Amino acid sequence: MEENKKDLNENKKPRRNKEAIERHKIIRWILIITVVSFVFSFCFSLGTELVVSHADLIVSIVLLVVIIAISICCDAMGVAITSADPVPFTAMATKKVKGSKTALYILKNADRFSSIFNDVIGDVCGIISGACGASISLMIALKTGGQLWVSIIVSALIAAITIGGKAIMKGIAIKNSTKFVLFFGKFISIFKKERN
Repeated sequence: MEENKKDLNENKKPRRNKEAIERHKIIRWILIITVVSFVFSFCFSLGTELVVSHADLIVSIVLLVVIIAISICCDAMGVAITSADPVPFTAMATKKVKGSKTALYILKNADRFSSIFNDVIGDVCGIISGACGASISLMIALKTGGQLWVSIIVSALIAAITIGGKAIMKGIAIKNSTKFVLFFGKFISIFKKERN
C-alpha cells in the first residue's frame, strides 16, 4: 500500500511541475504584454500629441487616417492568425517556402500574436485615434465656432470608419488567412533567419 502511495505521489510531481511552469509562463506573458502595451501606448501617444499639437489641420487628418488604417490592418492580421489552418504551412515548410516556418511558429503561438495585433496595437491605435480626433475637432471648432457638434460628428466619423473598416477587413482576413499569415511570416523572416 505504501509503495503504491509513493508511486502515485511521484506521478503527481511531474504534473504539478508542468502546471507550475505553465502558470509561470502565463503570468510572465501577462506582465510582458502589460509593460509592452504601456511603453507602446506612451511612445505612440507622445509622438501623435507632438505632431498634432504643432501640425495644421490637413497633417492631423492624414495622421488620423494612418492611425485608423494601422488599427484596421492589425485587427485583420489578428483575425487571420486565429483563423488560419496550419496544414498548408506544414506543406510549404517541407518545400522550403520562405516564411512558412515562421508562419507555423506564429500559428503555434496564435493566442499571443493575436493579442499583440488585436489588443496591443489595435486597441492602442483606437484610443489614440480618439485623442487625435478630439484635437482635430478642436481645430475645426476654433475655425467654425461650433465645438459641441463638431466634436460629436468627428467622434462618430472615427467610430464609423474604424468599425466599418474592421468589419470589411475581418471577412477578407478570414477568407485569405493563409496569404495574410504567410505574408507576415515572410516579413518576419527578413529580420529573423528561419531554422532549417
